[in-house]
Amino acid sequence: MFQIRTGARDDIADQLSHNAQKANANGETTVLALLGSHATDLAFGRHETLFREGDKISCFYRLVKGTVLLSKQRINGRRQIVRLLLPGDLFGFEVGQQRRIAAESLDEAVVSQYPSEILDQIGDGSPEL
Repeated sequence: MFQIRTGARDDIADQLSHNAQKANANGETTVLALLGSHATDLAFGRHETLFREGDKISCFYRLVKGTVLLSKQRINGRRQIVRLLLPGDLFGFEVGQQRRIAAESLDEAVVSQYPSEILDQIGDGSPEL
């Protein structure tokens, strides 16, 4: 798998996924369960764009079904694969105001979309976040 770290927020996504899987195995309430009440579910067909490079960052996502490709357009015109996402993966965490990568569904996909500011609200009461 090809992967480029796009900033510290990728670590947040990985940690949330790991903590959620561990807590679900123990029957605990998770941060993802708290996020669930703020989710908007979106469906995408094959090769549809979820977001583009340069789009304003206003939300992050959790892949529920399907496969999503994260990529970056290089100066020479080639597209670099950053990461391949599978169900359960969190993505869309980036530093700054604009997206530095693009996301595209490879097959029919369903994602849960969460507003970015919800991390600050939930984070205040969740030390694990």
